[in-house]
Amino acid sequence: MSTLPAAVLFDLDGTVVDSAASILGCLAEAFAEIGVTPPPAALDRTILGPPLAKALPPLVGTEVTAEVLQVYRRLYADHGPAAVRVFPGVEDVVRRLDGLGVVVAIATSKSQVNADLIIEHLGLDDVFATVCGDTPDSARPTKAHVIAEVLRRIGNPAAVMVGDRHLDVVGARVHGLPFVGAGWGYGLPDELVVAGAEVICADADELAAALGVVTAPTAP
Repeated sequence: MSTLPAAVLFDLDGTVVDSAASILGCLAEAFAEIGVTPPPAALDRTILGPPLAKALPPLVGTEVTAEVLQVYRRLYADHGPAAVRVFPGVEDVVRRLDGLGVVVAIATSKSQVNADLIIEHLGLDDVFATVCGDTPDSARPTKAHVIAEVLRRIGNPAAVMVGDRHLDVVGARVHGLPFVGAGWGYGLPDELVVAGAEVICADADELAAALGVVTAPTAP
C-alpha cells in the first residue's frame, strides 16, 4: 500500500488486543457458576472471533448458551478488561495513523458495552474515532453488519480493514474494502490465506509498512 488510506478499521480481539485469557477466564467462571462442565472446545482459543452467541450453541446448545452468556456478561463487566493487553507495537501504529490524519476505528463482533470497557480501560478512547460492536439484541450478527455501521458513522471514506479471522476477510469483501491480516491473532494456520487475504503481517512493524506508515530510521 503506497499511500495512506483515509481510514483504517481494526478488529479488536486478536488484532488490537490480546483478550484470550480475559474472555476464556470469564467464560470458565460462568460455566462453573451455572454448574455446567463445558467440552474443551468451548474454552479453546479457536472460538474467539465470532460472537459467542454463535460460537457456543453448536458446542453446548442454545439453552446453556443463553444461561452462560447472561452470567458471562456480568462477570466480564466486573473484571474482564483487567486481563486484556494491547499486542506489542499495535498502539504505536494506531497512534501514528491518527497523528497522520487517518481515521481509525474499531469494528468488532464483541458486544458494544465490553468493547467500550476495554478501550477505556486501556486508555485508547482518545484515538479511535468510533468503537462499534454488537448490540444487546444481536442486531449486528456478522462482521459485515458491524463494518456497515462503522462506515456510516465515519462518513464512509475509503477504508482498509485489519483483522485476524476469516470473518474479517469476508466482512471486508462484502463492502469492497482492502484487507490486511493480523498474523499474530487467533486465526487457525492458513485461515486468512484460505479466506483470500493477500496481505498478512507477522507483527506491528509489518502492519505499519502495509498501511503506508513510514517508520523513522533507528539512530546508529
